[in-house]
Amino acid sequence: MVNNLGLMLRQLLQKRVPVNYCIDKKEMQRPLAEGTVGGSESVPVNLSNFHSRLPTVEIFKQRFDGTLFEELPIVHVKASRNNTLITVTDHKYNIITYTSCRLEGFKNARKKTNIAGQTTGVAAGQRLIRRGIRTVRVLVRGLGPGRMTSIQGMATAGVKIISITENSPLPELGPRPKKIPRI
Repeated sequence: MVNNLGLMLRQLLQKRVPVNYCIDKKEMQRPLAEGTVGGSESVPVNLSNFHSRLPTVEIFKQRFDGTLFEELPIVHVKASRNNTLITVTDHKYNIITYTSCRLEGFKNARKKTNIAGQTTGVAAGQRLIRRGIRTVRVLVRGLGPGRMTSIQGMATAGVKIISITENSPLPELGPRPKKIPRI
């Protein structure tokens, strides 16, 4: 009887889960400090004056710092999941300068952070100012974490941004979706 009681007690203790193991899985996946994960928080958008923000025909005829809108240099920002690439071209798409998170010294997982995107934007802005380009229009492609911070970085470097155009590819049909498992 004492032997059976000891065996039952041992089995009971072996099957118990430690108290600190019962932490919620989402709690464990939460970042340790604010800003450690590469994503940025969502910003609410006010759509009440949506039509007033759209460009009109007069804007295409306007001059910004003595240059027509159509002849302004174009900054192409490609924000992928793992990197942010910034290419500056003239209005005929001849490359003026190029930079990326890797060229600015970020390696591996650090390339996909907001800080890397902002640093790349500041570096691109400084290169533009050295070449005498102060007014640009921006074409953003992709949904990576460095997309808006790179534009903010260029603005802090002193580049005047006239327009921001979203040019992300959207799949029309895309690949066949995954089969839903039966339960």
